[in-house]
Amino acid sequence: MADRLAAVQDDVGSKLVALAKVVRTLEAEADLLESHARDLVGRASVRRRRVHWLKRWMQLQMEADGVTKLKDAFVTLWLQLSPPSIDVVDEAAVPAEYKRVTLKLPLSQVPPGLLGRVQSCDVDRARIQDLLKSTGDLPAGIAYRQGEYHLRIR
Repeated sequence: MADRLAAVQDDVGSKLVALAKVVRTLEAEADLLESHARDLVGRASVRRRRVHWLKRWMQLQMEADGVTKLKDAFVTLWLQLSPPSIDVVDEAAVPAEYKRVTLKLPLSQVPPGLLGRVQSCDVDRARIQDLLKSTGDLPAGIAYRQGEYHLRIR
């Protein structure tokens, strides 16, 4: 009986040692894959920046030459009018009723006792868009952009 028990313990011990070696191998492979993934993400971000730079340069060349569309058998590129957008020029100058906190409430509706607990505050662009549609006015600190183009490639 003691011999059988010793044989079982040796068998379990050898299995555990073998599994420990597998675990170390898997950890090393995971580290290698994570390192490779970081390298690939870095390379992809370089490519994205290059694409942005090239598209901006192409757009400027098309605008300078007065060309709005170019077509080839394999590719078409054109300047498309961007939708109007609201730019925040000076967030401090924007009135409180056009700001919102994390709870998505206008800043003017937050009780004064809770103002110190606000984690983030941003400008409520939807309310500014509604104001612009209804009155045509913009609050202080806001600029309205329209009539800009961006390059499209298909």
